[in-house]
Amino acid sequence: MTESAELETISPLLVTKLHRPRPSALWVARPRVMAGFEGGLHQRLVLISAPAGYGKTAAVSQWLDTVDIPSAWYTLDQHDNDLATFLEYVLATMRAVYPGAGRPSELMLRAPDLPSPERLAESLLHDLVALPGPLILVLDEYQAILNPDIHTVMSRVLQYLPSHVHLIITTRTDPPLPLERLRGRGQMSEIRSADLRFTTQETTELLRGVLDDAESEGIAALLEESTEGWAVGLQLAAASLRGWHASAAMARGLSR
Repeated sequence: MTESAELETISPLLVTKLHRPRPSALWVARPRVMAGFEGGLHQRLVLISAPAGYGKTAAVSQWLDTVDIPSAWYTLDQHDNDLATFLEYVLATMRAVYPGAGRPSELMLRAPDLPSPERLAESLLHDLVALPGPLILVLDEYQAILNPDIHTVMSRVLQYLPSHVHLIITTRTDPPLPLERLRGRGQMSEIRSADLRFTTQETTELLRGVLDDAESEGIAALLEESTEGWAVGLQLAAASLRGWHASAAMARGLSR
């Protein structure tokens, strides 16, 4: 069964929330940031925590293009704070990669009375263990989750996550998960706003998509300093410069 056919059987979930966003056309290769993901395949969790606009989602998507491991994507929003809904989406992401996965947990969600978060976590763990191959599961925009039952499930899943499954969480604020324990045991990698900021060299590469070499080298330092390497700010500035005969004076105006 194809991914589309498998997802179409899941109703009333919004299928587009399970599609991985593609990087912007102005995005550039960032080996420095990609290096921060290197330990992720040997750890349970990669946490990307930074304010809005720092390119968290794009960085994860770019990294996934470099690894030869199946990945499943789930973009969260405020409507996902119901525990059953959240788990339905998680199971749907698993089935998008491994059709038929997660059926025992699906049956539990269909029961007249929803089991406790602890029982649901154990069922999900059994389903993850039973996957026929490796999986990278991405939970994008996790700051949208406020339901403590969901945090309970995810905390227990992280505690016993099987070695062939790796979790990536992007968030604007650190979630109430056992981060200190994972950090202390060396089971987590972290990428934060300081890691995601564009350097002058990376800003120059970005600008080369819209300007010639001489102009991009002269303007990059100005924009990098004024935006403090903020990805969205740099992309907006680069887009504004597209098709213009740019100058340092224009860059100063855009950076104010």
